[in-house]
Amino acid sequence: MSKSIILGPLLGFEGDNLYTLCIVAKKNVAQPFLHVGSSKHPFTLCSPTPSGNFWRSELSLPPADNGTRVTYSIQDGPTQLSNASKSSWSFYVPGESEPPRIAYASCNGFSDPKLVQNEKEPLALWRRLAKEHEEQPFSLLLMGGDQLYADSLWKSRQAPLTRKWADKNRRDQLKHKAGPNMRKELKKFYEELYVDQWSYEYMIDLMASIPTCMMWDDHDIFDGWGSYSDEMLGCEVYQAIYETARAYFELFQIRSKSNRSLLSKNEDHYAWGFQFRDYLILALDNRAERKQNQIMSQDQWLAVKSWIEKTEPAKKNKVVNLIILIAVPVLYRRFVGASNLLNWTEWLRRDDIRDSVEDDVRDHWSHKDHEQERLKLLHNLFKLIDRQNSDGGRCRSIILSGDVHVGATGLIRDTHAGLDLHQIISSGIRHPPPSYLQWQGILATSNDKPYTLDGRFHLEMGKPAGGPQYMRQRNCTTIEVGTDQKLWINWLCEEGDKPVLVIPEPKKRATIPA
Repeated sequence: MSKSIILGPLLGFEGDNLYTLCIVAKKNVAQPFLHVGSSKHPFTLCSPTPSGNFWRSELSLPPADNGTRVTYSIQDGPTQLSNASKSSWSFYVPGESEPPRIAYASCNGFSDPKLVQNEKEPLALWRRLAKEHEEQPFSLLLMGGDQLYADSLWKSRQAPLTRKWADKNRRDQLKHKAGPNMRKELKKFYEELYVDQWSYEYMIDLMASIPTCMMWDDHDIFDGWGSYSDEMLGCEVYQAIYETARAYFELFQIRSKSNRSLLSKNEDHYAWGFQFRDYLILALDNRAERKQNQIMSQDQWLAVKSWIEKTEPAKKNKVVNLIILIAVPVLYRRFVGASNLLNWTEWLRRDDIRDSVEDDVRDHWSHKDHEQERLKLLHNLFKLIDRQNSDGGRCRSIILSGDVHVGATGLIRDTHAGLDLHQIISSGIRHPPPSYLQWQGILATSNDKPYTLDGRFHLEMGKPAGGPQYMRQRNCTTIEVGTDQKLWINWLCEEGDKPVLVIPEPKKRATIPA
């Protein structure tokens, strides 16, 4: 047995019963094959990496009457490959009429290395998720942003040229060229980051045994990407960093441009969508095209609109569960204004901290620069909900978000049509919550009063049963339809709280006015 797998297997799902398997293998692996029972499926070479090669294989598995467990291995000729943990793996495919279990996680890392020192068990939530999976398997693992934290780039010994650039003044940074040596070190940095942060105990096995579907956020590039000035975002070094981060995100999280669920095959965004049993799942890319006054480009909006128009409405008397992955919550506490927040204390008046805080505030959908785009988003999402209701079926809908390092829930209601869209926040599976003082600062500079947009959309924060309104502890989420036909969202919280939100079957259609 040869330990030739550097990273993986990374199991994925892309709709139409298509499962994918990706690995980074050492360069001496010539032509790996995926072995499932008596069948063999070749891997396709997607791209070389600094330490090996990235390979992808596909497997179509139509559902059987009952759930089945699929066992697989990977061979290169007569040699069976393994990673640091195992040489064979298995995953669960739910039966055709079996309600699948779904897990959701975000913020898988630490924005500051000092935060790790305060965690007795950094992988506590991954261990909990592994225990849940062992007792009753998950069919999908959705990951909604910050699957890793690249913020160490600015102080990394593996990126000395980038670290040296970060110490320059702004004028010199803007005119600095990103030469071949800097680009080479960036490739090595991002690959090593994925290998390091995705090879931890529990996580390495779960990513091989639960199909994952991911969408990135800023820390997958570096903190605040897209919310800086156009001048900074357009400078050569920032662009070199983004291009490298994007290339590795495309490989490791999207599983290459061959991903069948992508809404567009261009190089501008990675929005994707598919149907899985009674779930319709859409992920919006809110980082690839983000600028201070834009979250999504017109091209992505058109791609989303086209996907909405192509979705089949729910069949008569059937319930479809719509899940929309949007990394930063559409509904959360509203900050009273960047200027008030930034002037809260003398500490926040420091320029370096001010820049960091300002990009966090600007990231929120409630920021004044994004108000019109948020309205556009809500109109499109409620059109999708209405379309699912149009043929006698019914649609139950949730937004899954992370980013803010607390758990919470909220409700967005289209008062014209009487339709509800639930906001679910689960964050983070590894990143710690705000400290007491940080949380007091958030409370002092924001509010959660209900409000209305466009005279039509009512927004208000909620409170799950069995837990606090804001879960200021590490958490992840499970999603499943119960025997009562209600949708159960359960938070797994590090400190033992058991918050739950139960969404009943939706009402029959009420036509949305044009």
